[in-house]
Amino acid sequence: MTTNEQLLKLDQFCVRRGVDYYDLRQELVDHMAEGIEEQLRVNPDLSFEDALKRMYRSFGRYGFSEIVEERYNFIRKAAKKLEFRLFKNFFSFPKILLTILLLLLVYPLLHSHKIAPHLLYICYCLLMATGSTIYYLFIRVRFRSPQKQLLSLKAVSLSSLWKVLFLLPHLYYNLAVFILKTPILALWFDLLIACCSVALLLFFFAKYIAYKAIYENARFNYPFAFKT
Repeated sequence: MTTNEQLLKLDQFCVRRGVDYYDLRQELVDHMAEGIEEQLRVNPDLSFEDALKRMYRSFGRYGFSEIVEERYNFIRKAAKKLEFRLFKNFFSFPKILLTILLLLLVYPLLHSHKIAPHLLYICYCLLMATGSTIYYLFIRVRFRSPQKQLLSLKAVSLSSLWKVLFLLPHLYYNLAVFILKTPILALWFDLLIACCSVALLLFFFAKYIAYKAIYENARFNYPFAFKT
């Protein structure tokens, strides 16, 4: 049975090897403790330090670096899947009614003001930039940062859906103005901007719900990381 002192040594060993994330260290410590216990069971004369060295060599040439990268990519992919699933819920009954209502409010508002396409395009870009800034500021205020770094929170970032919502109006506008050199049909461009604006709002809301779930899960699994 691994003692608390040995577990602390394992944790410090992971820190010295560049694992700064508390949640990942806890997983590595548990994994290494089990491996070391198995080695000592098979070979009781083996010292804890020698078992630790053997265990670390089992991670390969790059040590923990590959584990950190793989875990980061896994958590990031899982967060994106959660965000996209929550976003898709707004297009299924009954939440799609809210989506349609928002579109029916935004589109007439844009089209009735007869905003020039280039100004509408600039306003949409500003909306994306401002919305992203407000979202991240809100997240920092709403959720207290843990005292220890957590990979599960750091791996949450802007998803590819955000990029799609940026590229759609961008491609439409530049294709019509600079390549085809044809007047932008105001009706279709207004509709596109309205759809993207509503989707952007729903995206930020879905992203907030996803982050809230990930944050609460981190607080439950790693309460020590949040202690002041």
